[in-house]
Amino acid sequence: MIERNHPILISGELPDLPLAPVITKKLLSFERPSLQEPFSYEYALEEAVGEEIPFEALRTFSSDAEEWTGVYQGKRLIGIENGDTRAHQYGVAVDIGTTTMVLSLVDLQTDRLLESAKELNPQILFGQEVIARIAYVVKHGKQGLLEEQAAVIKASVK
Repeated sequence: MIERNHPILISGELPDLPLAPVITKKLLSFERPSLQEPFSYEYALEEAVGEEIPFEALRTFSSDAEEWTGVYQGKRLIGIENGDTRAHQYGVAVDIGTTTMVLSLVDLQTDRLLESAKELNPQILFGQEVIARIAYVVKHGKQGLLEEQAAVIKASVK
């Protein structure tokens, strides 16, 4: 039976770990096209970045902006944001415990916890304890694993 009114720990001591986000941002600077120098913005961006710009990265690009921020995964450009958005970089930490799940929104620039949300771990549907959940995956194979993962992901984005 699921206990619904029990306290959930959402705070505690954290080790002093350096932040090393996978996603970084850099201000992009490039020459704008003009009547004297007609070329595409895509060409100007590719020249500034030194690589081909993925179509997905261009979807939010606006030539009306005064400046642009490149969003990188490692060294690969994955997005372009209009304006200087370098000060706005966030991350989500997910703690999947045996009975509860805690999601924390962190400002990656200041290392500050902005918000936390908590709820029962939805994997409880596959067994009350971890051993039962492992047994479920052993019995149902890859499909069982995908079901347990999907339960956590679905609960995380609602």
